Amino acid sequence: MHKMKRTSTHRFFVYLLFFSIFVLSDAFAQIRHPAVAGQFYPSDPEQLSDLVNTYLEHAGKPQVEGKPIAFVVPHAGYPFSGQTAAHVYKVLYSQNVRTVILVGTGHHLGGKDAAIYPEGAFQTPLGQVKIDSAAAFALTKKYSFFKANLKAHEKEHSLETQLPFLQKVLRDFKIVPILVGDTDLKHVLEMGRALAEAAKENNASGKPTVIIASTDLSHYPKREDAVRVDMETLRAMHRLDVQASWETDEKLMNEQIPQLACTMCGAKAAMIVLSAAKVLGANHTTVLKYANSAGVPFGDPNQVVGYGAVVFSDRAASSDHSFQETADKALQLPEAHQALADNPTFSAQEQKALLQIARETIETGVQTGEPAGGNLEERKGEKTALFVTLMKKGELRGCMGSPVPVLPLGQAVRRYAFDAANRDPRFPRVKADEISQLDIEISILSPLEAVKNAEAIQPRRHGVLLSYHGHSGLFLPQVWDDIPDKVNFLSALAYQKAGAPAFAWKEPDAELYVFTVEKFKESDF
Repeated sequence: MHKMKRTSTHRFFVYLLFFSIFVLSDAFAQIRHPAVAGQFYPSDPEQLSDLVNTYLEHAGKPQVEGKPIAFVVPHAGYPFSGQTAAHVYKVLYSQNVRTVILVGTGHHLGGKDAAIYPEGAFQTPLGQVKIDSAAAFALTKKYSFFKANLKAHEKEHSLETQLPFLQKVLRDFKIVPILVGDTDLKHVLEMGRALAEAAKENNASGKPTVIIASTDLSHYPKREDAVRVDMETLRAMHRLDVQASWETDEKLMNEQIPQLACTMCGAKAAMIVLSAAKVLGANHTTVLKYANSAGVPFGDPNQVVGYGAVVFSDRAASSDHSFQETADKALQLPEAHQALADNPTFSAQEQKALLQIARETIETGVQTGEPAGGNLEERKGEKTALFVTLMKKGELRGCMGSPVPVLPLGQAVRRYAFDAANRDPRFPRVKADEISQLDIEISILSPLEAVKNAEAIQPRRHGVLLSYHGHSGLFLPQVWDDIPDKVNFLSALAYQKAGAPAFAWKEPDAELYVFTVEKFKESDF
């Protein structure tokens, strides 16, 4: 009896020992927990999965020549840059990739050394992503500028935002998370060569590896400046020349462009990855997508952040594509808007006459503060729904009109031209010294047509009017140029114009109407 009792006790302590080892090993495992879940992206696993799937679906089929080696991806909140990032991850969909070397900017990291998270895993709402500890420790042992530094990663979002996408497109993969600070060109080139060697070793050992740089583009200039800066940055990157990218960054920063804080918040990360890609044989660059924060709901065109999706690949010799060709595709440059019935209703002479009426009205209104009465003929004829839009140096300066026909054509042009210059609540009155800088555009609207849901809305062709619980708002078709994604377009319409919840357009009691326009502006002539 005593012997049996001792045996049972012995077994109990053996089980307790193994249980303790299991619990303690789990407790001391290096798990990096999410820092921006619920802020930059949904913290709910189902919502996050659905959102990433939607972005990937909308990214379409990427056109990349040759074997992808490395990538540049943005890292802002998903409502701002998620769709752009998806264009890169669609390239990786179901690829045989076992290790992803992630290089991001350390927003909280100082010094020239890079911070590696060497072992354990990164947690996301979709599960854990394990570290390729063999590759990570090898880098810290071989190169003095790679340091194991867990603390630098605690609050950093630049790598974390990439993981849910990777979890959706890859299987059985690991990561090497690296953050870089404000290092110099010498270290950029050395780090690039080091990562290239690490990728080669992994590839040779049966662990296919790609390298991803996490960076946004220009920070905080006005939209037109952001586009110019970002195009120069991407053009330099397209040349696969680290020195050219470095010099372009310095040149743009020395231009003292208003509000420009940086050309890329992860400039060093991007250049390190570009350097690695060159060593690994990259000979071609594809700009898959370009966007900026002015083109999403709640975006401010006066304070913009740019986003680019770029692939460096190794391709066989073939006809080269210029940067402008790939950039044009990435920008999704709009074709001419279709007119009311794909044929103009007004002759060029009539268009000029209507634009002249609008300009004369604005000039008179600035002097008198009252709209001009017009002549008797202008008060006759069929009533017309139209809007008058004022642009100044490529920026909206005023837009007023009516989606339903209230006034005869000539009188409507005068009324809404005056209102655009003096009564648009978003802008101060147009001053006399601004008139010469205005480009006046008139949009003649077709009759409104009710549609059952958003599926019937055709991007770039349709303007949309939303009515919801006593609130209403309208976007002309021209707005698609700034907000090409349908979900973002309708959400901005609901929130910004109708003063309703962003997704009110999805509600069953929301009323949606579409229309087309015939538009013409002074700069056309």
